[in-house]
Amino acid sequence: MRRYSVKKYKKLHFIILAVVVVVVIFVIILVNRACHEFETIVSRSVYYKTQDEVYACINRYIGQSDELTDFVIVNKDSNGNITDIQTDSAKINMIKSQLNTEISKTFDNNDKRTIEFPVGTLTGIDIVSGMGADISISCHTIGNINTTLKSYVESCGINQVKYSLYIDIVAEICIILPTDSKNITFDEQYLLAETVIVGSIPEVYLNND
Repeated sequence: MRRYSVKKYKKLHFIILAVVVVVVIFVIILVNRACHEFETIVSRSVYYKTQDEVYACINRYIGQSDELTDFVIVNKDSNGNITDIQTDSAKINMIKSQLNTEISKTFDNNDKRTIEFPVGTLTGIDIVSGMGADISISCHTIGNINTTLKSYVESCGINQVKYSLYIDIVAEICIILPTDSKNITFDEQYLLAETVIVGSIPEVYLNND
């Protein structure tokens, strides 16, 4: 009976140990998944918030600036045919400088963000995603910004072209979390202004970025 009890005890001990190991592995997998989901959610939230902030900044600039008119110089011959299309370099450089300053201020003023999301989302399990109480996470963002102005010409009718001015914004953002940090790249293009040029357009300017 004693031998049987010892064997039974060892068998029970082995089963308990196996269950504990399985539970520990499951918890580790769940925690790793939660950490990955957490980083993904925070990165996505910061990206979208940055996108909204930059777009609002550009809209304010467009509404207040007088520099976005007549940024294209069109030269014509005596018959009214277009001979040359150029951008006003001084005005373009001024627009870039002003926008870069305004966008940098937006980043500096919004470096601290509070992100809220349901705790169930952290599990990575679709069936419980969006469920549970909301948790708030505070994080700081530091970004290096690079802005580039680009113009595009495209035909929009007989003897008409549309000249568009865009700004490309690329920012390397470091998200500083309470326990870790993560780098993301913000890369977006926004339309600043458009103008339609009427006249006989040289073929060289059509479909030319």
